[in-house]
Amino acid sequence: MYDHIIVTGNGKTSRANVEALVDDYIHANPKLTFTLANPVRLSEGQVWLKQYLADKNIAFEVELFDPKVTKENSAMFILWDDDDPESLSSLAIAKEGGIPAFDLTDGLNALVPQESIKAVQAPVIPEQEQMTEEESEADDDDEDPEEFEDPLYEAVRIIADIFAEAIGKELKRVLKK
Repeated sequence: MYDHIIVTGNGKTSRANVEALVDDYIHANPKLTFTLANPVRLSEGQVWLKQYLADKNIAFEVELFDPKVTKENSAMFILWDDDDPESLSSLAIAKEGGIPAFDLTDGLNALVPQESIKAVQAPVIPEQEQMTEEESEADDDDEDPEEFEDPLYEAVRIIADIFAEAIGKELKRVLKK
């Protein structure tokens, strides 16, 4: 049994599924601790787990960055999504850390990584191409909104003006009678 569970991923599942699967582990090991890890923000399933752990007074921490395997006797529960590169990255991190990974969206079935799996690295922007916040705002101010208008939109606007003018003239003529 594990002493620490890292929960990551953005896959969809039900609140009841998350609670039921995690509850089994909690009953087997009351001293179990959790880390909810995600590079940007917690996913829906992680938020549900966070609420559940808080209700049960179970120790957890939230890390808004890629999960790191730092504790021995750990496992990783991944909210798996086939279309999300985060799932593959999490599985690669589990493999690199030598810990087992399980699919929290599918009954905690074991996830077995391929030998060639590697974590997705965030792109590094060269220092010369990085912009400060001030430069970014100044760049936004330089843009002319009309420069990006769609020609079709412009044609529809012109036609609408023509119709509005014609209808206005007709209304004036009818009201004068």
